[in-house]
Amino acid sequence: MKPLLKAFQALALLFVPAIAVAAGPSRVQSQSNIGSLQEVVTAIFNVLMIFLPSIAVLYIVVAGYRYIISQGNPDLAEKAKKSLSYAVWGVIIAIASVVFIKMVANSLGYQTGWIT
Repeated sequence: MKPLLKAFQALALLFVPAIAVAAGPSRVQSQSNIGSLQEVVTAIFNVLMIFLPSIAVLYIVVAGYRYIISQGNPDLAEKAKKSLSYAVWGVIIAIASVVFIKMVANSLGYQTGWIT
């Protein structure tokens, strides 16, 4: 489990330069053209829908790896099966939540711009 934690810590370090750039000079002008709350929510969901498949694949691969290295140990194999189940359910819930939000937005008359 510790190598996995170290891998996530190393991945988190990739975001440090972005944080440092965000704290740059005080006269930074916005490069975005986001003007309304609807556009902000759309931008957030677009970014999330880019990362969701890669995170899901990562968790499924880790669960498969844990299953393989269990070498017949019933406790480790059961933990790996639960991890795989949680990963699949997480993807299902994430996709269902996006579909639900899309349905609510359409019923309120908003055009979301994602998942057409």
